[in-house]
Amino acid sequence: MLYCPPFSTVYNIFLCLHIFSVHITHQNKKRNYENLDQLSYDNKRGPKAEKVLQFSQETNLTALLLEAKELEARVIILSASEDDAAAVYKAARFLNMTGSGYVWLVGEREMSGKALSEAPDGLIALQLINGKNESAHITDAVAVVAQSIQELFEKENITEPPRGCVGNTNIWKTGPLFKRVLMSSKYPEGLTGRVEFNDDGDRKYAHYSILNYQKSRLVQVGIYNGTQVVMNNQRKIIWPGGETEKPQGFQMSTRLKIVTIHQEPFVYVKPTTQEGTCKEEMTLNGVLIKKVICTGPNETIPGRPIVPQCCYGFCVDLLIKLAMTMNFTYEVHLVADGKFGTQERVNNSNKKEWNGMMGELLGGLADMIVAPLTINNERAQYIEFSKPFKYQGLTILVKKVRNTCCPWSCQLTMTHLII
Repeated sequence: MLYCPPFSTVYNIFLCLHIFSVHITHQNKKRNYENLDQLSYDNKRGPKAEKVLQFSQETNLTALLLEAKELEARVIILSASEDDAAAVYKAARFLNMTGSGYVWLVGEREMSGKALSEAPDGLIALQLINGKNESAHITDAVAVVAQSIQELFEKENITEPPRGCVGNTNIWKTGPLFKRVLMSSKYPEGLTGRVEFNDDGDRKYAHYSILNYQKSRLVQVGIYNGTQVVMNNQRKIIWPGGETEKPQGFQMSTRLKIVTIHQEPFVYVKPTTQEGTCKEEMTLNGVLIKKVICTGPNETIPGRPIVPQCCYGFCVDLLIKLAMTMNFTYEVHLVADGKFGTQERVNNSNKKEWNGMMGELLGGLADMIVAPLTINNERAQYIEFSKPFKYQGLTILVKKVRNTCCPWSCQLTMTHLII
């Protein structure tokens, strides 16, 4: 019996080791990936998945892993069958994604049989304690079902369930209620430990061995007791590449995707020349204006095709200076929808998503916003701002009129409004 740990458990354990991750999983596994996707930008949750990549039998694993390699995350959580895991490990080794700097975190299926023979050294695996005791699992399962049925009998009049499944389309009316009772049941004295379930039907409080694949053998380096990780100080983790120090778990790219917006005088946008370059222009003081190529929608052409354009202005000067100081390169594009970024309801539901530059940054389409983006509490909950480069206020002044006492002039003497 191979047990697949729920994502919530994997992330609780993973939080003790690293922050950013990329999750690679088979499409056929029926899981709630929507919540997992939210981890990529929800600061309140703690652990974050930079991206979730799904594959099927037809997927080119090399192309899939190359996509993962382009991300900053160097921690990979793999969910797949034994055969699929073996194929992923083999492709990852070919792309040099199993050595120093990488971390692989898996469940029981991904470290059994054929998968284990291809697994990279340094892999971290979770194994359910008592997971191999099939008799104990069956005993606990029957006990939980019996307890739920007894509770149901005490509360409700149970309708007769359909007899047999083949060719029977009748629905058991008490079925949904039985499911709710079953998922809310608590069985503290199980042979496999305390038995309870979360809202997704995954088992809570299960105990796991934390295993490390060292020199072709699995070594227990700690346990997860249902609430926290307890490491074995006598057995150190050997990370991929033979490293003994915990990897950072990410690799900062030196080529950043910059998103900006047309907002003069911070960012001017002009068409390129026929040769596809930016026309040289001087300021009134005779200083060459620094310009960069920025791709974005051409508002003057029907259909708003994406074309190369020229961007310049205060924010572009700031970007050029920042790149020189911090030693990175960049590619600039204009935000697709022309918006700074607010939260909008999706299809009149309670779910909200960011649009504009905020949406592109949080969605991974950009690494940095360089634009006159106003700092507010709503945005600051999701992204990190630099110190403000401009404080803006509007002052309205009128002439003070003396030696008169008409109501209008008296009002003028008091008019000095700062917004």
